[in-house]
Amino acid sequence: MTIIQSGKIKGKAEGKAIEEVKLEGATMIGEAGVKMDISERLKLEVKGECFVGKREGLLGMVKVKYAI
Repeated sequence: MTIIQSGKIKGKAEGKAIEEVKLEGATMIGEAGVKMDISERLKLEVKGECFVGKREGLLGMVKVKYAI
């Protein structure tokens, strides 16, 4: 069971308390990407995301599609 009060989350698993998570602060997310049709059959997509603030990190994706 999860109880949400005042931006805080508390819970238990198998009778033991789960470490409290605070939903405070702000995070900004920036995203950029490119899709290219290299040929009629070959497509390429490259995407990146950046997280700054309370949560920080990078996320990237490369997708190649070849149709027969």
